Amino acid sequence: MQTTLPLPKSHSNSESLTRLIPTLIVDERERREIRDLLIQSSLNIRIETLDLGDYLISNDIVIERKRGDDLAGSLCDTRFFTQLTHMAAQYNTPILLLENFPRMFTRNIYEASLYGALLYTCYKLGIRILPSHDAPHTVHILSQLVTLYRTSPAQTPKILRMKKTGVDQSAQLYFLQGLLDVSEKKSATLLEHFGTPWAVLMALRETQIEYTAGGNIKGIVGPFAALKGFGAKFVLKNAMLVRYPFAKANNLTQLQFNSIL
Repeated sequence: MQTTLPLPKSHSNSESLTRLIPTLIVDERERREIRDLLIQSSLNIRIETLDLGDYLISNDIVIERKRGDDLAGSLCDTRFFTQLTHMAAQYNTPILLLENFPRMFTRNIYEASLYGALLYTCYKLGIRILPSHDAPHTVHILSQLVTLYRTSPAQTPKILRMKKTGVDQSAQLYFLQGLLDVSEKKSATLLEHFGTPWAVLMALRETQIEYTAGGNIKGIVGPFAALKGFGAKFVLKNAMLVRYPFAKANNLTQLQFNSIL
């Protein structure tokens, strides 16, 4: 008796192609604008809740996207360092995708601290930083990364969950070292006295310089007055550092800078 095996079900060309296109896992809280653009792209998109990052490319590559103003805001409550520290601990290739970089400077955050945070991200955490002009540019970068670095289109990345740990104190120390004349020891002194990086920045903002009738520096009044080792010159130099317009900073000569002391 001859047995006839059933023929396999045929698949359309579109179904076959879908299986060959890599899948990008996107956090469900990601901006609707980005999600809509990704859906219109050639990628397969899967929406999930991600503890780490906004996009999962592979088992090794995770991406945290920060718009410039979002990054500045996340520095105030330590979310920035917490997120990136966990990413660096659990993925081999964590990436910070920095979108619309100039918007970092629209928040009331000292520029020295912003640059200190980015330096810490690269130097201490070993996280790569990719610039992006806007949302469409971000989608283009994500498409390229998925196409280039996914080892197999059929492979679905494993979603890792955040391990519960405390705030990385070294990140807070390095953040404050973006200020002038602040060593690791001095940054520790500042944190022990004021409690948080944000409190240090606010104290610097609220401290005023006192002058004699002849125009010479007399001393300081405000939060820093009670802290030894951080006098009028420290306050004045860092006030100049954080308030001088970024576009003109390269034109500030050493002589001009010294003249304010």
